[in-house]
Amino acid sequence: MTKCKICEWCGIAFEYYAYKNKTRQYCSIYCKGLSWRNKTNVDCQHCGMEFRIYKHKEKTIKYCSIRCRGLARRTKITVNCKNCNAELKRYPSVVKKLLNVFCNRDCKAKWESVNKKGKNNPNWKGGKVKIPCDFCGNIYKKTMAEYKKYPKHYCSAKCRIKGRVRRVIKECEWCGKEVAKSRTKICNHSFCNRNCRHKWMCNENNPAWKGGIKVEPYPHIWASREYKESIKERDGYRCSNPYCWKTSQRLIVHHINYNKKNCKPLNLITLCNSCNSRANIDRDWHEDSY
Repeated sequence: MTKCKICEWCGIAFEYYAYKNKTRQYCSIYCKGLSWRNKTNVDCQHCGMEFRIYKHKEKTIKYCSIRCRGLARRTKITVNCKNCNAELKRYPSVVKKLLNVFCNRDCKAKWESVNKKGKNNPNWKGGKVKIPCDFCGNIYKKTMAEYKKYPKHYCSAKCRIKGRVRRVIKECEWCGKEVAKSRTKICNHSFCNRNCRHKWMCNENNPAWKGGIKVEPYPHIWASREYKESIKERDGYRCSNPYCWKTSQRLIVHHINYNKKNCKPLNLITLCNSCNSRANIDRDWHEDSY
């Protein structure tokens, strides 16, 4: 898309692309060069002497020489305090950077307390909002940033402590007694004390329950020390586990298929105390390895 514009040097109308609206000012490079070589008269901002510069540098060059520029920067100008209107002397560079000039920090604090309050403050984020306390229900004010940061809100430290440690009444799964527990300590099963938990875990509720095989009696031959010594003598009084850690010297006779009633010599093996304890984990693997 093209637009029409008048050349700033020769005054002839020319066409140009729309996306070059801010940069295109001349109809050709020749007109641009003539315009840049054209000089104009400008007054020095320090000494007032008239001097000639190129027209395109009219906005940037303000002094006739480097000496005038240095003197202008080192010469303080008179400005008024924004709060008390007292006359102050400041460097031009300082006045240019600061939008408002003050004589001291107290004047700046007094002016900002009046003119940068509430919505006039650049850090304004909506102010405080009214919300109810999650524990007592009282309405109180809170900033929007704090409201979005936390899921629950309390009007005071007491309400926050009471709201977090609020107790819930649960029923003991062994004796049926009602127990008050905090919300952080609520599990799948609740008990009034350790004795009730121990009694409940001693039955089928225990995750390691194997059908009550522990209470089955051993055969009479198992009570014979001579029979156990013969098994140990057969294995050379050493642990028969090929993966033994060799951390214990105490020897124990172990059932290979974990059947207490099968006390035949082919079903018995000599293990150290450490290997015998680990044999209760992953029984299928231990049975195949022995």
